[in-house]
Amino acid sequence: MRPQNRHESLVVVAVILAVLAVLSYYFIDKLSGAKTVTVSSFEECVAWGYPVMESYPRRCNTPDGNSFTEVLDSTDY
Repeated sequence: MRPQNRHESLVVVAVILAVLAVLSYYFIDKLSGAKTVTVSSFEECVAWGYPVMESYPRRCNTPDGNSFTEVLDSTDY
């Protein structure tokens, strides 16, 4: 095999591997079942199972960095 043909073959293989890597990353991300959840209250945050801090009032934190504080009634004081 001539050196030029070997170089061209390596380039073709590298391009194919790069395309396969990008496609597999895209499809694994899309097919993994991960859903984007919009949380807008303490109750929703708890319902989705996100961690609740043991503070008073309690706070719930989402993975994207949002924090929701429990709203207390006057009877909770």
